[in-house]
Formats: sequence, C-alpha cells, structure tokens
Amino acid sequence: MKNIKKTERNSNIELLRILLILMVIGVHYNLIGMGNAFLYTRNTGINVSLTAILESLCIVCVDTFIIITGYFQINKKSINKEKILKFIIMILFFNAIQYFLNVFVCNIPFNTKNLLLQTISGKWFIIVYLALYLLTPYINKLINTLTPQEYRKMLTVVLLLFIIYQTILNYSQLFIPVWGWSFIIDRGIDPGYSIVNFIVLYLVGGYIRKSNVRLSLKKSIMGYILTATLIFISWYILYHSSYKDYSSVSFYYNNILVLMASTFIFLTFNNIRIKTNRVINVLSSTTMGVFILSTSPFFIKLYSILNVQKYSITKYLVPHFIITCLVIFIICSIVTLIGTFVLNNFIMNPAKKGCEKMFKRLKKRKIKVYFICQWKQGYIKFYDVVNKMIENEKIDIKLLAFPENIKEYPKNNDLKFWQGIFGTEIVINSITDTGWFNLKKEKPDYVFVQRPYNNYLPAEYATNVLSQYTKLCYIPYAYVLSDLRGVVLPKEFLGQLYFYYAENKEEYEYTKKVMSTFNSNHYSLNLGYPMLDRELMKIKETPSAFDKIKRNEEQKIIYAPRWTTNKDIYGSSFFEFKDKIIEYMQAHKDKKLVFRPHPLMFDNFIQTGEMTKKEVNNYKGLLTGNIIYDDESDYFKTFQDSDVLITDYSSVILDYFILNKPIIICGNNDESKYTGVMKKINKVLYKAKNWKEVQKILDDLSKGIDNKQINRKKIIHEIIDQNDGNVSMKIVKSIIDDYYN
Repeated sequence: MKNIKKTERNSNIELLRILLILMVIGVHYNLIGMGNAFLYTRNTGINVSLTAILESLCIVCVDTFIIITGYFQINKKSINKEKILKFIIMILFFNAIQYFLNVFVCNIPFNTKNLLLQTISGKWFIIVYLALYLLTPYINKLINTLTPQEYRKMLTVVLLLFIIYQTILNYSQLFIPVWGWSFIIDRGIDPGYSIVNFIVLYLVGGYIRKSNVRLSLKKSIMGYILTATLIFISWYILYHSSYKDYSSVSFYYNNILVLMASTFIFLTFNNIRIKTNRVINVLSSTTMGVFILSTSPFFIKLYSILNVQKYSITKYLVPHFIITCLVIFIICSIVTLIGTFVLNNFIMNPAKKGCEKMFKRLKKRKIKVYFICQWKQGYIKFYDVVNKMIENEKIDIKLLAFPENIKEYPKNNDLKFWQGIFGTEIVINSITDTGWFNLKKEKPDYVFVQRPYNNYLPAEYATNVLSQYTKLCYIPYAYVLSDLRGVVLPKEFLGQLYFYYAENKEEYEYTKKVMSTFNSNHYSLNLGYPMLDRELMKIKETPSAFDKIKRNEEQKIIYAPRWTTNKDIYGSSFFEFKDKIIEYMQAHKDKKLVFRPHPLMFDNFIQTGEMTKKEVNNYKGLLTGNIIYDDESDYFKTFQDSDVLITDYSSVILDYFILNKPIIICGNNDESKYTGVMKKINKVLYKAKNWKEVQKILDDLSKGIDNKQINRKKIIHEIIDQNDGNVSMKIVKSIIDDYYN
C-alpha cells in the first residue's frame, strides 16, 4: 500500500549483521580450502595461536545469525511466500553473477552446462536456513501454546539434549567410541551443521525476545570475551596434545561455549541504542549477497590475490586478516548492491507487475469482510464505516451479532438490535443449530473486532485464534485520552492485529512501535477518528448551551460516572455524588438530569462488593421525576439534546467536547498522564473536586456564564483539522488497496 511506510530496522542489530558477515569472511580466511591460514600457520609457533584466537572471536558468526532470526521471527504467524521466492531468485542470480565474472574477468570459456551447474550450486548454510524459515510458523505456533515457565523448561531440555550432551559427546570421541550415542546422527559426531542445531539457536533467540532477557553492556561484553577465551583455551590444549587433529571440536557450531559466546555478542548489540542509520542499514542489506559471493570460486581467489600465504606467517597476520576481511566485504557489497539494483529493477519488479496484472484479472470475487458485533453502546464507532462498505461493490460485508452475555447461549436477545441498526440482510446470528457460527469455514479476508478483550467472546473467537486464518482489524472503541494504553490496548492484542486504525498521530506512533515488535508486515494507519465524520455533520445543527439558556429553556444535565473507583485508572465520583445529585435535582425542578453511567459500572460494583444487587435496584428506583436513567446504545442523541456534561475521566469527553458544550470533570486526576489531545481539551474543562464546586458551576452556566466557550471553539477546530469528514471512506480504501496490492 502506498500510504504504509516500511518498518525501520534497528541499526544496532544491522551493525551486528555487518560485523557477523565480516566474521564469516574471517572464518573463511582461516579455513583450509578457502583462505588456508590454518594450513599456512600450522608450523609457525605463535601465528597458529593468533589464527586460533581470531577463529575463537569469529566462530560466533553463524550461531548469532540464527539467534537474530529467532529473536525477530518468533512472534510471526506465517511465512512470507514472496520473501522466500525473492530469496531463492537472489541465490540463483548471485551464483550466476560470479560465473559471468569468471568468464569476463578470468577469460574462462563460456559453457551453458557450467553456467547451469554454478547457478544451482548449493551452500549448506542457505539450504539449512531456508528449511528453518519454512518451519518457523509451526515452531512459533508450538511456542505460543506454552507459558513462559514451560518455554524455559523446554529450552532447558533442548539445550541439554542437543548442545550440552552433544558437546560432551564431541569431546568424548577423543577417548572412547561414540558411534550410536548421538541424538542427531548415528556416527555420534555432529559439528552443528544440521537443522536441529538451527532450531535450537532459533529457540534461544525466541526465548530472549519472549522473556525480555537483558544483561548490562559490561556483563554481556565480558561474557563474550570470557567464552571466546575458553574456546581458545580448549583449542590450545587439544592442539598441543596428542589430539591435535581433533582441535577443531572447539569450533563446532553446537559447542556450548560457541553458543554462549554467540548469545553474549547478541545481547551486547541488543543493549546498544543507535539512531536509525541509512548507511548501516544499506550495508546490512548486502550481507546475504556477500555470503553467497564470498564463498563462490571467483571470490575465493581473492584470498590468494591478497596473499594470505605470505602474510599469515608474518607479524602482520592480524592487520592483514582485518584488511582482507574488509576488502572482500567491500568488493562483495558493491557487487551485491549493483546486482540487487539490476535484479529488482530489470527482473523482479517487471515480473511482479506482470503477475499483479494477471492476478487482478483473475481476482473477481468480492472482498469478504466480517464485523464482530457484541457491545451495543459501541456500534456508533464503526457505523459509518459499515455503511461505506455496504455501498462499495467490491466488498461483501457481514456483521456477526453476539449476545452481550455469551452465558445466555443459546439465546441471542441482542440479534434484533443489530438487525434494527444495520438490516437483516447483512446481520448474521452468531448462534446456529450446531453451536457458534463457524467463521473459519467462511474464509473471511478481514475481520473487524469490536473490543480488545477476549473474555467477552467464545474461545474460538479469541483474537489469537482469529489471527491464524484472517487479517484482524480494529477501530478503537474508545478514544485514548490518557496513558491507559496498557488497559485499553494490550500489547498482545496489538501483536495479533493486521490493521490498527489510529485516531491521531500520537496513537499511531505508539501502536506502530508496539506492532512492529511483533510483525513488520502489520500496520497502524493514522487516518483519523471515524466517529467525527458523523459528529462533524451535526455540529452546525446543534445549538449551544448558551443559546438554549437565552430562550429560557430548562437546563439539561448529563451525569456520566466512571465504572471503577480504582484511582490508578482515574476513579469514579459516583459514591461521593450519588445522593447529593438526587437532592440537587429534587430542589431544582426546573432542570432535567440524564443519569448515564458507564455500561459496566453497576455490574463492576456488584462484583467488587461495593454495592449489592438490591442496593443497585434501590438506587435506580430513586431515578424518577426530572431524573432519567439512560442506557440507550446511541448516546450521541442524548449528547445533542443536553446542555452540560458532568463526568469523570472518560473517552466520551472528546465525543461531547466536539459539540462545543461545557464539560465538568470531577476528581483529582493525574493530568501528567494525559495525551496531547486531552491536554488541549483540559485547558477548557470546568474542574470540580467536590459537589459544591459542581453546583457552583451549574448555577453559573444556568445564568449564561460560560467563560470557556470561545476557547473551546478554537480547540475544537484544532482537533477536527485532523479529520476531513472522510475517515470512514479512507478505512474502506485501505482494505481495498491492501487486498488488491
């Protein structure tokens, strides 16, 4: 989609990738058959030890690459098929590039058979890595069924079986036969080149992410240095003993010391915070191309051209090692960047466009969109979006109506309400003759959930279940006005969404950051607040409180107390005001009061023991005469016909504020937690710490004294400037664009 920005990659980890590919080149500098430094320094005294020290520092390269993969892939639910195809094409393309370099630079005769053989030649790391990538959705699905404690126990068992035991086995071969003792291969010895080792490393990276494993920078650096030192000591003891030919055991990828060193170097760079750096990110994007090219016959010759044989046995070994790694990296990076440009612009993009055109011709069916509807008071939040979808010929929209209390199953007394709002043609009963409606069978393309809480719906409609087979979308049921995101936007919920429709830039930045940690292909879109589309149309028609007072009409008051007395999330004024507000209304028969508590308030008070069911019913019985108890789903009608709102902190503050009517906010609220929008609104709210202050403000307003009206109007225009009255249409367009692109 054009309006979706790519998630910026963490430059600290991208810098680590660059270091790791330099280490790969360094390992190949030493490897017999490539750079041959181990061969040349075999009988040179100190230089063979220097070579081993460099190997001990660099041998973490492969394991750390896989740990990085586990860290960033562990929360993903599906594989990117396009990414796999691009990966395979890139391998074939760069294999072919090095063959043509041999032909044009080294004057090797062109041969079609040799070109084909070189193009399809395999490299063990890429083959095993590709297998791991194909398995990741299933590994992740398994991990997501485990509690953090179970994950830790499983990882412990896996490390004992495939790393610690295998390390012991690899060293044991020096003294006893180990045939048939390995869990991996029959001959007993495995250097860590298998898919099993890659899965273990992937699980380690995933555990670091899931459990937020952190070490101080000092400890992680010291850990890396210590374990690298132990790797060298292990090699040194074996090399200078009768087991010289087995000294490479110290550098096996499934050696526990190598895994520990790899973990420490990852934690080191994960601790470092670097601002997004374009140069680092571009160079990092070349690492796979550099690996393919640097291990090809043409580029292996660079080790000879740079004369490893000569310098590896001199005092210049270490500087020559560093310079050689940098030179090969730079040359391969340049070739990779050029090759990638050619591949993308002259092969991949034209092919993709051709496929898209063909796909669009074939894709004739309508987009299947379902809305899960349960909370009646919240329908207004997506009312206009649904209507825009009904009007659009590309979308087949259905609303799945649930009873507000699923314990009433198999009754669905709320079905008629939803059909009355949206019509019988598109509203479906969630209850069938055989149980809950089987949504998965319908294969929906997109599903809009109404609330971020799973406890109100059947288990098969939990967001972690739905996200397995459809793209989840969410239009917030509440405009977030303070730092309560942990309550109204749980991180796990955001991680399961495909589209989050942010109401403003501040919300967009927060949700984008959280969602990117779960899946870079999921999006937060800053399109505005769709409910304002409806409200903006009404603003000009709605008279202000001041105008009504001038005509000597009765003052109409709304009292909307909060659902909880928990002051950490802005407590309710209900228990302080409940009797006083009745006394006030009995003494002012010329006024009317609409008592409209949060829909969950009384149920919550009964559950917490703050009121009994009898006390609730008794209190409701007092709401008579000029006091009206209102629990209608469309509260906006009530808002339009009122003059003033008395409320605790609530998301409806914005909905009422946009009508340019006075709001009295109660209690001692922590204003430091307010968002940018609420900070603006807060400047023109009437504030009351007790009922006397509320009464004083009401009396002033009844006399036509509304000193905040002009400033309210200015702030209203600042807020609605973010909306153009077309948010609902933009949401519909985002679905259509995503589906076809």
